[in-house]
Amino acid sequence: MDNWFGNGITAINSLTFQTGNDKMQTYFSYANTRGTGIVDSNKLQKHNITFRETASFFNDRLKLDGNASLMTQTIRNTPAGGGYYLNPLVGLYSFPRGADLAPYAENFEVFDTDRNMNLQNWYTKNEDGSFSEWDQNPYWIKNRVTNKSKRYRALASISANLKATDWLSFQARGNVDYVSDKFDNKMYASTAANIAGKNDETGLPNGRYVWSDEQNFQVYGDFMAMFNKTLGDFSINAALGTSINVSKANSLMIDSKTASLYRPNVFTVSNIIFSSKGFINQTIDAKRTIQSLFGTAQVGWKDALYLDVTARNDWSSTLANTESMKNGFFYPSVGLTWIMSNSVKLPEWINFSKFRGSFAQVGNDLPIGITNLADIIQCGGSIQTNDIEQRGDLKPEISTSIEFGTEWKFFNNRFGIDFTWYRTDTKNQLLKVANPAGSLYAFRYINAGKIRNTGIELTVEGTPLMNENFRWKTAVNMSMNRNKVVSLHKDYKIIPLWFGRVLHGIRYVGKRRWKTGRYLW
Repeated sequence: MDNWFGNGITAINSLTFQTGNDKMQTYFSYANTRGTGIVDSNKLQKHNITFRETASFFNDRLKLDGNASLMTQTIRNTPAGGGYYLNPLVGLYSFPRGADLAPYAENFEVFDTDRNMNLQNWYTKNEDGSFSEWDQNPYWIKNRVTNKSKRYRALASISANLKATDWLSFQARGNVDYVSDKFDNKMYASTAANIAGKNDETGLPNGRYVWSDEQNFQVYGDFMAMFNKTLGDFSINAALGTSINVSKANSLMIDSKTASLYRPNVFTVSNIIFSSKGFINQTIDAKRTIQSLFGTAQVGWKDALYLDVTARNDWSSTLANTESMKNGFFYPSVGLTWIMSNSVKLPEWINFSKFRGSFAQVGNDLPIGITNLADIIQCGGSIQTNDIEQRGDLKPEISTSIEFGTEWKFFNNRFGIDFTWYRTDTKNQLLKVANPAGSLYAFRYINAGKIRNTGIELTVEGTPLMNENFRWKTAVNMSMNRNKVVSLHKDYKIIPLWFGRVLHGIRYVGKRRWKTGRYLW
């Protein structure tokens, strides 16, 4: 292993310029990152440029803040993430202890006169010249199974804050985020056929090529009016606003998979054999738009009692062709906090006490495109007919949480307790299930299930020793969570859940009880 692994090195160099006065500030920075992994073929190079400008006008009543950032990143030969396939550690760890690895390290490839090219050299070579996908020469994997990923990212944002009065202000914000990811993966001829495939005409393993290009573009903007006022013993903080979030994705991924290549080790898209064994996936302008109205308010009384209320309604484009599209989905929250130590005289050994309780909901829209499914043209020209039914009855997922807690501090803040009890119910979860035999479509999406999580969290902290020069503080925490399937769907008594290659499921067993296990399907 000493000859395989090395010391990983990361070097970061940066240069910063900053200037300004009480009305305007300018900031510019450049950073360069270079890294080499513990396997020397793994390398990273990254460049960052950031520019920011802030300014204030009209006696600091109007403040503007804008910044832009550019980033490029290149990563070569990212190691395989565990498992057996294309993981060089499998060959290293399983190599016979009494044999010498040096010949296979120095000559991980040898010239083959029949094919007039270099091919993999390893002791587990089969009679037909092929190699098992489970065990290949680790030095071949490092040098002849290569990958490169490049990322370009540009971010820009601007915000404006106007203080209309001492108690009323307005804020507008906007940002754009563009990300471009390019990736290619080259597997040279004689890489295991079960991974890289063979040319069907010649029967020869000519290698595999994976190429992808993906762009994501996101635009976000919001506007808020904020209110902050004290009226006698009461304090009021409130905000009312609207926002829009638009994201668009385009991508193209081409993978020869086991269809292999026409010519060995020619890694171009035009050399890929486009058959049913290959893979092409393209996304064109996959767009999601979420428009929102929201409000929040906090009312306080004598710095002891606080009431927090929020409300939000989202309209998502992914709910198109459903009954929920018109009204969107609404999720509020309310919380009450009482700092008892600020309103009731307590013994001197109690320094702080607080009680809190809250009710909150969170909404989640649907994945893009599942409410308007269509037939798909697969690699090689064959058509995959849509087999998923759309009934227009899908709903957004909603999670409802209830929480109660208390916090205490004693003996000059040297001992404290924080306890929380919570319960979260999640409903309208999206599941893909089989339709009854004889249906026009084989599958459908449904909103099913009510999953309940109940738990507690307890933290006990103490400061056994504290003086001007030294403090010893320690804490112990404990948590417990119980997960329960409260209900599934009235029409489905078993919901299939795939884990790896094993089908599990949730089955109704009567009296509002459900059981998980393995089932034939």
